[in-house]
Amino acid sequence: MKKSRNARVNGVLGGLSEAMGIDPFWLRAIYGIVLALSVLTLQWWLTIIMVIICIVLATVMDKPDAGSGSTKPRDDTGGSQPAPERNRMTRSEINSLLERSVLVYVGPIAVLLIVYSILHFAGFHKMLANDAEAIGAVLGVFGGIYAVVWAFTIFLIWTQFSLVENLVLQEVSSLDDLARFSEEFGDERVSISSAIRQYIYAATAEWPNLAQQSISIKAEEMFSDVTRKTFAVTPKNPKQEMFYARLLEVVDRANTFRDERVAVSIKRMPPTLLTVLDLLALAALLCMFVLPIQHWLVGVLLLGILACLFALARYVMTDMDNPFAGSWNVSPQPFKDLVRKL
Repeated sequence: MKKSRNARVNGVLGGLSEAMGIDPFWLRAIYGIVLALSVLTLQWWLTIIMVIICIVLATVMDKPDAGSGSTKPRDDTGGSQPAPERNRMTRSEINSLLERSVLVYVGPIAVLLIVYSILHFAGFHKMLANDAEAIGAVLGVFGGIYAVVWAFTIFLIWTQFSLVENLVLQEVSSLDDLARFSEEFGDERVSISSAIRQYIYAATAEWPNLAQQSISIKAEEMFSDVTRKTFAVTPKNPKQEMFYARLLEVVDRANTFRDERVAVSIKRMPPTLLTVLDLLALAALLCMFVLPIQHWLVGVLLLGILACLFALARYVMTDMDNPFAGSWNVSPQPFKDLVRKL
């Protein structure tokens, strides 16, 4: 009988999903929220508001992007070229990110609030009512330590993130200088420009490798080809000799920027530091369970806000720790802009 009831629920959710054009994942999430709120409280107005908000969000997130056709701008020669990539997330990427967020953050927070509500209705918060001042002091200590450690960590992560971004711009600038200075060498300029273009294609394709803390062998080979063709230039007059010395200086600078960018890119936050922050956040949340808050809704709101702040702090920290993946990332767009200039 239980299986038949689940089958009927799944059938109803599937029908609503097709009729409303909403991903079934979101309808199941809404169904779970309705059940949880209905069981824990008689505040039906709160349940109705939450359902409306969830349906609106799910409908908005599942709408196809306007103007997401496959049109491509034409270049000056009459051919077509790919539209320049913008550093923005597609609808599928946003849905995937939200689904992971539900599993990693929203799900545990919902379970935390449900457990708190059950314990609150059971009178658990009254057991340590005489120790409210001590509990509040311990909660403040945990929060203060967490704030100091998190601020120090996010400063280091942001410094590394900005360094990678600056190194990308400096590397692109060096490659641009290399292409411009090679214009004094006639046919050899074509060879160097072609090598730079091939390296840029490999460098932009290297982004997923760097996100996985690995180096692209192809990008390394393409940059070595740029170096070989630069050293193969033969100056034929004093003016070219001056530009040749400049070429060697620029290619060495580009090599330095690339090595630094790759070295910094594969560094990540130590797992031990993340574990310490998670334990501090968990200790602060557990203090909320025994804090003698008389009104259930006030306790749920305070615990929910605190849990969401901890979750947001953790998300920002882990997302920015990887400069080549996530919501905030270093874009390869400067490399692509340079290709159009060559």
